[in-house]
Amino acid sequence: MTLPLARTQVCARCRGAIRPGDAVVRIPDFIADERDPLWRFTDGAMHEACFATWPERKALVARFNRVARVLTSADGTRQRMDAEGRIHVEAPVSVFSLFPPLPHAVGWSTPPGRSPRASGPH
Repeated sequence: MTLPLARTQVCARCRGAIRPGDAVVRIPDFIADERDPLWRFTDGAMHEACFATWPERKALVARFNRVARVLTSADGTRQRMDAEGRIHVEAPVSVFSLFPPLPHAVGWSTPPGRSPRASGPH
């Protein structure tokens, strides 16, 4: 994704300059342990090409998604990183959206000539 940068940054992988207009992957700061081998790549950016060929890419994406799965924003949304490093905001999932409406779930139907409000089990 091409994002404007306020100043020149350094790619966390190749250490080359990332200039305004370059296609970059921004990696959020989500690993606190400085001894973690992936820590130095967080809170930074990489060229898209560097990220795409990085051997640790899958591990970082999986780790981010594991952490993000338990973090929910105040509005109920969650973040998810795809294989290309793009962050997606996912809407909250209601438990009730996983099941059909109750009358259909238990086999209730509305007999001809009856109002749906008056229907019940047969």
